[in-house]
Amino acid sequence: MSLNLSGSKAGSKEWDNILIAECCNRLSKYIDLKNPGLIDEVSKFVFEIEKVNMLSDEKWIFVLNKLSSEFRKRVKFYNYHLKSPVDKSLERHEINEIATERLKIGSEPIFKSILDMYESTFAEEAVSTYDKKFIETYGEHLHTAISTFKQQTTINEKSFEPFNELMNIFTENRANKQTSLNSNDLNTYLSSMKSSKIPMPGQDDRRYNSSSFVCINSMNHNIEIISSLTRPKKVQFVGSDGSRNDFLVKGYEDLHLDERVMQILRICNQIINHKKNKRFGNTNALHAGNYSVTPLGLRSGLIKFVGNATPMFGTYYRWQKNYEKNNKNADGSAVKLSELFKKSVQHHCDADSNEKFDITDFRTPANKHAFVAAYNEVTKVIPKNLISNEIWKYSKDANEWWNVTKTYARNVAVMSVIGSLFGIGDRHLSNILINYNTGQITHVDYNVFFDKGKYLRVPEKVPFRLTRSIVDAMGPSKTEGIFKESCVHVLKCLKGADTGIITTVLDTFVYDPLVDWASVDEAGEVNDSVPVGVMFAVYGKSCYDSKLIVETAERLLKLKLRELKNHLQKNCVELEHALKQNIAAIRSMHLLSHQCPTKQSDDQKRDCVLALGSALKTHKDCYCQLSRLLKFLAQYDETYANFLDNYRNKFTNPFIRAHVDDSDVQCLSIRLRADLLEQMCNNITKIYEELLSLINYNINFNDQNMYSLKRDTRHNKIAEQVENSKAADIISRIKEKFVTKDSETCEKKVIKVDMII
Repeated sequence: MSLNLSGSKAGSKEWDNILIAECCNRLSKYIDLKNPGLIDEVSKFVFEIEKVNMLSDEKWIFVLNKLSSEFRKRVKFYNYHLKSPVDKSLERHEINEIATERLKIGSEPIFKSILDMYESTFAEEAVSTYDKKFIETYGEHLHTAISTFKQQTTINEKSFEPFNELMNIFTENRANKQTSLNSNDLNTYLSSMKSSKIPMPGQDDRRYNSSSFVCINSMNHNIEIISSLTRPKKVQFVGSDGSRNDFLVKGYEDLHLDERVMQILRICNQIINHKKNKRFGNTNALHAGNYSVTPLGLRSGLIKFVGNATPMFGTYYRWQKNYEKNNKNADGSAVKLSELFKKSVQHHCDADSNEKFDITDFRTPANKHAFVAAYNEVTKVIPKNLISNEIWKYSKDANEWWNVTKTYARNVAVMSVIGSLFGIGDRHLSNILINYNTGQITHVDYNVFFDKGKYLRVPEKVPFRLTRSIVDAMGPSKTEGIFKESCVHVLKCLKGADTGIITTVLDTFVYDPLVDWASVDEAGEVNDSVPVGVMFAVYGKSCYDSKLIVETAERLLKLKLRELKNHLQKNCVELEHALKQNIAAIRSMHLLSHQCPTKQSDDQKRDCVLALGSALKTHKDCYCQLSRLLKFLAQYDETYANFLDNYRNKFTNPFIRAHVDDSDVQCLSIRLRADLLEQMCNNITKIYEELLSLINYNINFNDQNMYSLKRDTRHNKIAEQVENSKAADIISRIKEKFVTKDSETCEKKVIKVDMII
């Protein structure tokens, strides 16, 4: 059977798409031939289970919470520009107009998302009992909030207040909600499912239709809601063999990352426990805990529930409640450790105790001493033996305690090294599970991976979590015994092994980047787009309206040009004058090249260079604010593309050629340098005029650029299969960590980390 690829060029994107579609079609036909009805059953199951991961009220709370935070950022940005405008010479009314327009541009996607979700909520009649009850309970509140918002004539700082009130109503009701639901109320299809052909998730090592393969027979009617930010649902599937398997139905996050992380952990386990690594010591106890992850879509999936393991936070939480019960303030309220830490920071920062104190505003390097002092005060209250005491309580005798402690120390070592190499962050106590009976450690929630934590608003500075409580549970030798030996062994195994397998897995992130990374290329050109998670919650996909993005980018560019107009005009004059001075100085040097330089000529040369450097720095500062938007718009409009070509050919390239090092181009004469700078000087005024003329230019959406908008923006670069630039940069940094260095440094390097628990 031949493929119908007529009209498509071999190797083109269209060719690849047709080929992939044809292969998928053949594969689905083959599966349907061998197992009739399997594809339809699985598709229906995925469609229905996705409805469970994000219930109507939870979706509204998630979206409103995210967008409220985004709106506050824009308002803060608005107030900042009112107080500290880029150009302070502008009239006050111009500053207000620019700041207001910026707030409007940034807020429009936020309110559009809310209005679109409102429309989708009432677009179809509710089917499930849960959805009917949602409409009955919150329908009037939704209508009131939307009506109040639409009555506003302009977008201002108070525009989000109707939705803040709506969010308060949702959260107050959720606080009193039950922690479990009946599947009959949520989804009749799942509750009535019997003897299906759907495979039980997590059977990658088994063949379908084999005697040991398990299918889902039914689903337990009780659905437990886990109390966390994303509120995942714990469901139980009864297998065809009678087994009961617990899974978390999780949304809001791209579980493809977790799935690949599990693959990386399994590969690391194979390398650590390979027979050739036995010479480094016994590796039987060195193991990175992992579990089954089955993505069902771009923002949902099933995660195998880790049994007999509890979050470390549970131990601390029980102690904290007991502490609050026994320690009261003067007014009879419980002493909150968070408030204790906050007050200590406030005291050491010398902040006014009568004013409202926001601790996030004081998270600066200048206040480091205040946070360290507050930390030291709180550690005097919190005991460091919480985890070690819990292990002792679960042990029957000293021998069992010692075996559990050794397993615990080795597990912590394995995940510490892997976490450091792969940049695993967000390791708070709720994301580290411990089985107190065995000492096994399992990490969960890998949303902060590949050093992402280093680039958060409050960056993570530590390579892994090694706090007082974790160290105290490692036994008498603490970090100097089993933990250190295990770290050295794991580091030698992973950095000394053939890293081709790990490199291959990492490369998949580059050529098929995760949705969050891909969306950086799609919408990252415009800072005012809404978060990807909101896009999935509202629209079910990360598909941004390309035309809207282009229009928003053009509005932002015009706003920045208005804001920088005076600076640009002034800089044009300064740059032209500085270039003329340098040209005159260079020509003078050419004429006096056979004479000895004088102090006066050296001073003149230095002054010319400094003047040109100052003018170029101002130019760079202005252009950096515009370049990203200009490059983005140039993809869709010829006028912007022509401007960038002129800028490169008549400004950038002559300047670069005029300053090429003589060691690279020996034939470059002083006279040629002057000619190149003169060429640049002659074009400088025209380039600035052309840039400022874009204030009055509007993109005309014709057939050609509309085609560009309809193309998949994730693949609209020159190459047919292009590396995602953000993913490539991140992965290259991770690969550098696997470069083998002197083995002696592995044993000598000791990392000391102090955190609160």
